[in-house]
Amino acid sequence: MVNFLINFRDMPTPAARPASAISPVTPADLPALLALGAGVLRVQTAEGLQRHLFANPYFPPEALYALRSRQDASPVAVGIVIDEPTYADAQALDSNMPCFRLGAFGTEGMTAKRIKGLFSFLARPDRSLPGLGMDLLAHAAGRLRINDDLEYFAAQAPSDAPALLAFYQQHFQRQGSFPVLEREL
Repeated sequence: MVNFLINFRDMPTPAARPASAISPVTPADLPALLALGAGVLRVQTAEGLQRHLFANPYFPPEALYALRSRQDASPVAVGIVIDEPTYADAQALDSNMPCFRLGAFGTEGMTAKRIKGLFSFLARPDRSLPGLGMDLLAHAAGRLRINDDLEYFAAQAPSDAPALLAFYQQHFQRQGSFPVLEREL
């Protein structure tokens, strides 16, 4: 897992407007989210994903939002921003310690550290991913509360999701990383 930060003053200038409509994620979107997150998400069922995203005691479902297709309004990308100001400051943590970040896609069901300012997203790993990621990042910045003392977004991505990792490496500063060694029994 690789940890990242981006200071708001270092964020790229967003497009004038996103390529698709942005709206809240609903339980009806879960099959599409599972497809977008294939190979990244740790949950395999819509029920498990629903428990994680819609019944999580540490972030509300409103933390999630989706970029939707103009043709059928299905999600083409989904983002999450955790902006709870009482959560830990990512700059004060040892980013090389094995610590999953709450809300980062790919950490479902893991013991996670609650980090303020966490941004994470899912999109198909094709050439549209960087643009979709930028649209979701710009929307996340616009969602922050005016009184928040946040100066950055934190992120975490698995190294075996090369398209996501490339996005974060291009736009965020790498903080550190730790290995996740798993074996199916």
